Amino acid sequence: MGSHATLAFQQAVSMPRTVAVNARKQPKQARSRAMVAAIVEATTRILREHGYAGASTNRVAKLAGVSPGSLYQYFPNKDALVLAVADQHTEEVMELLRGAALGSIGATLPEAVRAFVRAFIAAHCCDARLHRALIAQMMHLGIDRFLEVQREATAFVRQWMELHSDVVRVRDRDMAAWMLVTAAESVVHAGLIEDPDKLHSLAFEQELVDLLVAYLTAARPDPAPGC
Repeated sequence: MGSHATLAFQQAVSMPRTVAVNARKQPKQARSRAMVAAIVEATTRILREHGYAGASTNRVAKLAGVSPGSLYQYFPNKDALVLAVADQHTEEVMELLRGAALGSIGATLPEAVRAFVRAFIAAHCCDARLHRALIAQMMHLGIDRFLEVQREATAFVRQWMELHSDVVRVRDRDMAAWMLVTAAESVVHAGLIEDPDKLHSLAFEQELVDLLVAYLTAARPDPAPGC
């Protein structure tokens, strides 16, 4: 493992990410920041317990202990509230993945893939009800945010491949990094939506690890003519 590849990987994973509250205006004073935080927390609790349909702005304002008018100063509608929760939750997920990535430096490829899979599953299990509520809305409310997070995860997975260049056998590492992130995300999201108990199964973890390791290390035949 080269020191240059390790440094590049650490820089890619540790790059700070600014998460702005999805608000009509940004709170500047301590009192207004506390109020916005209370509104976002109230939205989180309601989404977790009642889903998107139950997250009215009046209900959020009441639980947060603020007037509807105060809420509307910062959040113009329910969708803005949901996006603020999604931004906060996404950063929590990314912190788990960054930690797993940095902790796997020096590990073998299968060990590193397992660490990534475990962190990815844990990130989705830590608040499964909230995550399910957000999945149902994010593709039409926050596609730009979804793509931003996917690009960030793909970038550090791409750098991670350089740490295992002796055993990774993919042809196109940029494409392969995107494939890995998309495959893991799709499988875990499907499990979360269909049967959340799957995510607690050791068999689920093992099959996903085997899938990703096999993809990374399988011998590649020459491309078919015309491809």
